[in-house]
Amino acid sequence: ETHLHIKEAIKTLSDTNRAAFLLRDVEGLSTREAAEALDISESALKVRLMRARMQLREELTDYFIHKMAE
Repeated sequence: ETHLHIKEAIKTLSDTNRAAFLLRDVEGLSTREAAEALDISESALKVRLMRARMQLREELTDYFIHKMAE
C-alpha cells in the first residue's frame, strides 16, 4: 500500500521534475550524469530535484502521519 502511494505521488510531479527525481534518486545517477541525460545545466537539475523533493514531501507527509497513527 505504501509503495503504491509513493508511486502515485511521483506521478503528480511535472514531467521535468519527475525526470530529475527519477534519474537522481531512483536510478542513482550523479548530478552531472542526470543533467547531461536531460540536456540541462547541473544547477537547473538541482532546482528541479529540490522542487520534486519538496512536492513529494508535501504529498506524502499527511499519508505517513495517518499511517503512523493507525
